[in-house]
Amino acid sequence: MASTPRKTSVKTQSPQESFSAGEDAASAVAQSALSSEDSNPSFPSELTSPIREAAAQAREATSQIGEVTSQISESFRSTIEKGLAQTRSAYEKAKTAAEENAGAVEASFGAAKAGAISFNEKALDAARAQFEANVAFLKSALGARTFGELVALQSEFTRKQVEALNAQVKEFGALAQKVFADASEPLKTRLAEAFDVAA
Repeated sequence: MASTPRKTSVKTQSPQESFSAGEDAASAVAQSALSSEDSNPSFPSELTSPIREAAAQAREATSQIGEVTSQISESFRSTIEKGLAQTRSAYEKAKTAAEENAGAVEASFGAAKAGAISFNEKALDAARAQFEANVAFLKSALGARTFGELVALQSEFTRKQVEALNAQVKEFGALAQKVFADASEPLKTRLAEAFDVAA
């Protein structure tokens, strides 16, 4: 019958744990050599003295490696934490800027919408005034007794229509400038703030 191989788990160690284990092993070897000398006086001190020095040097080297590893891991941790803090800060700034930009666009669209409503109201007022002027002209034209009177009424009506049209063009031009200024103001303000922050 074939036996199934046993699974063994290997525990991974951090560099600090590995160096600590190495230091423990070096101490155990040195202790073993030194206890052998104590229990067996036949070892001459010329042989054990280099072992003691090597064990002391091994302990010192292991201790130094442990300190360097600790410094490196602390430096690495500090760098990672600093990077995370900078990333969080950049994210918060980007989020705030996006919210402010969205608010500026929303205000701009609100102003444009209000401007479109004003344009519609002005157009309706102009159409109503045109209709009333046409009705008044037709009434007076129907009441004309001579062809000369009809021509005079037509001339007066045309002159008034041209004046009304000129006034409407000026009103619509002024309204268009106001709507454009109102709609672009939130965006200009936000753009100026963004450049001030960047500078």
